[in-house]
Amino acid sequence: MAVLMQSILSGILIGGVYALIGIGLTLIFGVMRVINFAQGELVMVGMYVTFFLFRGFGIDPFLSVVITMPALFILGALLQRTLINRVLDALPQNQILLTIGIGLVLANTAMLLFTSDYRILSTSYSSSSVSVGGIRLSTPLLYCFAITAAITAALYWFLVKTDVGHAIRATAQDRDAAQLMGVSVRRMGVLAFGLGAGLAGAAGASRRPGRADVLHLPASRRRLHSESLRRRRPRRDGQHHRRDARRRPDRHRRIAQRLLPRVRLEGRLRLRHLPRRPVAQTLRPSRQESHVKTALFWAVPLIALLLVPIWLTSPYPLHIFILLFIAVAMGESWNVLGGFAGQYSVGHAAFYGLGAYGAFILLQDKHVAPWYGVWVAVAIATAVALIVGSITFRLRGPYFVLASIAVAEIIRLLALNWKDLTNGAEGILASDLPALHFGNRLITDWNSKTPYYYMALAMAVFCIAVNFLVQRSKLGYYLQAIREDQDAAHSLGIPLTIYKNIGLVISAACTALAGSFSAFYIGFIEPQAVFGLDVSVQVVLICIIGGIGTVTGPMIGAVVLVLLSEALRANLIAQGLFHLGLPETSATGMFLKENLAHAHVLIYGILVIVVILFMPDGFVGFFGTRLRRRASR
Repeated sequence: MAVLMQSILSGILIGGVYALIGIGLTLIFGVMRVINFAQGELVMVGMYVTFFLFRGFGIDPFLSVVITMPALFILGALLQRTLINRVLDALPQNQILLTIGIGLVLANTAMLLFTSDYRILSTSYSSSSVSVGGIRLSTPLLYCFAITAAITAALYWFLVKTDVGHAIRATAQDRDAAQLMGVSVRRMGVLAFGLGAGLAGAAGASRRPGRADVLHLPASRRRLHSESLRRRRPRRDGQHHRRDARRRPDRHRRIAQRLLPRVRLEGRLRLRHLPRRPVAQTLRPSRQESHVKTALFWAVPLIALLLVPIWLTSPYPLHIFILLFIAVAMGESWNVLGGFAGQYSVGHAAFYGLGAYGAFILLQDKHVAPWYGVWVAVAIATAVALIVGSITFRLRGPYFVLASIAVAEIIRLLALNWKDLTNGAEGILASDLPALHFGNRLITDWNSKTPYYYMALAMAVFCIAVNFLVQRSKLGYYLQAIREDQDAAHSLGIPLTIYKNIGLVISAACTALAGSFSAFYIGFIEPQAVFGLDVSVQVVLICIIGGIGTVTGPMIGAVVLVLLSEALRANLIAQGLFHLGLPETSATGMFLKENLAHAHVLIYGILVIVVILFMPDGFVGFFGTRLRRRASR
């Protein structure tokens, strides 16, 4: 019993610190409606500030709160004024992705400056404890809880008793009404984000050492259900108060039908059918020409890619192409759900990992060849997608994003702890792949990169074709209508959950296919490598940088990310700077030579911030708009 009580009390004391982080998140979301995914990185910055204050100036970690909180407040206010403020009127998904980019920049900048080595902060009371009724409680934990309780009480007094606090609460309740009453909403946003960052710093210091533009119906807070429209009964939005609520809703259509014969009898003004032959002659050449141009646009680069292994014999260029094809397949897979349907899933690593583990386990335990096992893995990912979609599609906007992350994390923890099946954190090392035979003829023994190249190219072409077909199908129009306005699409009779699930199933199947191929190409998998959040973020980055909702956007994003990553890892950028005149023996040159090879994630974060702020439609939208303007001149 004593052990249980000690665990409960220790959990309460530790929970006070996390409550302080949560209060900061709630304050930011309540005032600005922005979910700050960089809150954890702000806690990390607060911990580093506390550590260096203790090491450099001997300031006690708990006393350093009076310095860390103002410092993080200033950092948060600067981030809000310079970055967050620019996307307050944008989609919630863009706000989330911007804060993810900020978090990547903060975390990887700290890793470059301070390396990934642990920093241990030890004081004279770090290992001391206090006995309360036979229960031993850590002294640092008691100090942490006391400081967080004092900060929480002071924040409550500030919000309830001061005029600025009243203005913050008014902004959180109704931004428009607060602005009409003279409250500076943007200033309150800066203050709220600064306070949230300051609370994160205090927690860090206190821790123990297509076209859908026809849908412009007004969307109210209460949805107009399609069932009520079909049953011809007034149900919502005050329809039962109308004077003619009991009249048949098709009354105007019947009146128009009665008037239509009169229009037909009005001589020269009567309605006439256009002759079929001129219409056909007008439309047929343009359609044929567009189809020919589209076929040439895709056929020429495809033929060139088919000939690449003949021209290039070195394995490294083929390796770069294989990575590029995998990135294209993953980006195109996510684009079906995130680009066409507007459902920004940041948990697609779940399907990627299911594809990898499903095919791997079948090969290791059941000796099923990968070209058969991959389809079983795709079927498993599809079944999981149906279950996940039926639950998570009840949510919208940022809540759906959080739910998708939670699903991927749950599956990652299952893979980590189900050691009998997945081998846990040790991972699975692939054995030699069996040779591929067609009848009695040997196709390949997988001893070179050429067969992997053609398999990856076929997979990328397949995913591109899926996007192309979905975009131009009835399903694609439904998905784009859902993306533009879910309430308006629902009012027009589109079943949202069904078509969202269809988009998720297609996206999950293609993602699992890419995960299976990538796992066999690399030859090793473990839960963090295939189910980690960084995998999902990288998939989203491919589409954001290239252009969401387009077929060519993920291809451009994949080219940018893969080439940039490989250029950094091979230190080509540093070598280019040295050729331009930067001294290799200087402090800057030595720093770049040693650290730039590991800075690809930092560059990813900077790219996300730049694209979200200045190119929200990606490279395709940015350059496409300028080309159209130049062509119209």
